[in-house]
Amino acid sequence: MFVRGQLFGCAVHVGTGSWGQLMTTVAMRLVTRDYMQVEPLARREVVPAGIDLTIDRSVPMTVFTQDPAVPAGEMSFAQYVRRVAAGERDIVGLPLFVMRGFRQRCFFVREDSNLSRLEELAGKRVGTNGWPDSGNTWSRSLIRDAGIDIDQIEWWVGPTEDVKAKRMTAAELPEDVRPIADGTTLVEMLTRGDLDAIMVPWPPKAFAGGTGPIRRLLPDFRAAELEYARRVGFWPGLHIVGIRRSVLDEHPWVAASLSDAFDRAWRLTADRLHVWVDSTPWLQDDLEQIGAMVGPDWQAHGVEANRQMIEMFCAELLAQRIIPRPVTVEDLFGEFSRLRSA
Repeated sequence: MFVRGQLFGCAVHVGTGSWGQLMTTVAMRLVTRDYMQVEPLARREVVPAGIDLTIDRSVPMTVFTQDPAVPAGEMSFAQYVRRVAAGERDIVGLPLFVMRGFRQRCFFVREDSNLSRLEELAGKRVGTNGWPDSGNTWSRSLIRDAGIDIDQIEWWVGPTEDVKAKRMTAAELPEDVRPIADGTTLVEMLTRGDLDAIMVPWPPKAFAGGTGPIRRLLPDFRAAELEYARRVGFWPGLHIVGIRRSVLDEHPWVAASLSDAFDRAWRLTADRLHVWVDSTPWLQDDLEQIGAMVGPDWQAHGVEANRQMIEMFCAELLAQRIIPRPVTVEDLFGEFSRLRSA
């Protein structure tokens, strides 16, 4: 017998499996960015048990949270914590940290600025591209770690360089955080002196590889990130993978299967990194330093491998008033752990 149905964007195939019992295969679309560790899944070198997985990298990752018909996808870690804090349970998060990043590199000032330390941002005007974002939450945590209350900074929010980019309104921002004027950008405000610094995830074009009119606040951001990694022992997580509850209600085993597949894909990618050491002059040194600081499983998925990082992130979201109440690791991933152990 072979039956085909439709489950919220997932085609469902039911037949007799090799275990002599009824086995279900779910054809699932998962929206994500084009990460190296996702490539083995996209190329079907790694196939999750019972899932005919299609990795869709052709649309923005925001499609997943905006379109209920998309069964699974990448999402902001901060957005997931905020949803849980608000009591929204339509998405079940998996502790698969597909995007990570240190943030000391994300602060920029004018070339002629006399600022060179995070401590010097107290009392200054700082612009950023979004307020509740995962990356910007980690960036503000660095300011707090430097002993500066984020309320000591005059914050502005707006597009980094694209004047047509979507803007946050005053109603979407904390009371003491202001949107920049329509028709301008953070880079324009910085270069003409209306801001003292900007805090953005990617180097602006005006940075021009260090030859433009702006520079990084921290002259040796790599050393600052290395020191931070030695101290905290993790690589900050930014994005996770989520699955619609409607899918897991029908097929609870999908969570464990997908998690196992991402684990295998990452380990395959990690093995290949040691083969690709000739792709950059110092990749081998990078890999050795990373392993020495945060261990061989420096990008491991799972709850326990990331517990310290998750707890610190939730504490920061609360301290920065992005969530209204404490959220625990179990609040976020307890259901995943139960499904995995079932």
